[in-house]
Amino acid sequence: MQLVVWLSVMLSVLYSQETNACPDQCSCSKSSSCNGTDVNCEGKGLSRVPTNIPTDTCILNLKRNQITILPDGILDTLINLQYINLRWNLITTLPEAIFDRLVNLLALSLRDNRITTLPRGIFDNLVNLTTLYLSNNQITTLQKQGFGRLMKLQTIAVDGNPLNCDCRLVAFLGFAESRTLTLKISKEPSCQSPLNLKGTLLKDKVLQEMVCDSGKLFILVLQILVLNKHAFLLI
Repeated sequence: MQLVVWLSVMLSVLYSQETNACPDQCSCSKSSSCNGTDVNCEGKGLSRVPTNIPTDTCILNLKRNQITILPDGILDTLINLQYINLRWNLITTLPEAIFDRLVNLLALSLRDNRITTLPRGIFDNLVNLTTLYLSNNQITTLQKQGFGRLMKLQTIAVDGNPLNCDCRLVAFLGFAESRTLTLKISKEPSCQSPLNLKGTLLKDKVLQEMVCDSGKLFILVLQILVLNKHAFLLI
């Protein structure tokens, strides 16, 4: 009987230690703004996301580290996350399903990284998201399809990216206007290319007046002419 009691006590202690574990170099505390743990790993020189983050974490601060990649599934157990800050890291790519389990997320900061592209559907499951910071990356293309399911989104900051002023961007701007989204944090976002539109602010009228359908029609006509030319050469 005493052995059973002793084992029960030991298992309880071990379980308690496991659930209350905190990643090395980070600090953990009861959050005052959400129901769970606040994990602060800011400026710890981390090269990867810690693997032993408490599962009840609702705030995760990984700002000012040297994280280069987010491995598939690294965030899957953190379903209670409401705020995650990955600002000032060295992230270049994002796995397609990296945020799929974070259905309670309200704010996500990916500012000041080296992200070049946003995989299709990467934010689709973030149905509660209100704030998305993408500023100061290397993103050239924004497509409205990538944000269409984020019905609660209010801010999607894109300033500081080398955006290409093409028809996809025009469609995205139309989408942002229809949702009255904020597109900046500190400065007005602008285009980097093509050269004739370099420096054009996204709020400028010249982008709103771009006629993309005509451009597509021109390309289609050009393709038909090229095909016809080849057909004549074959006769």
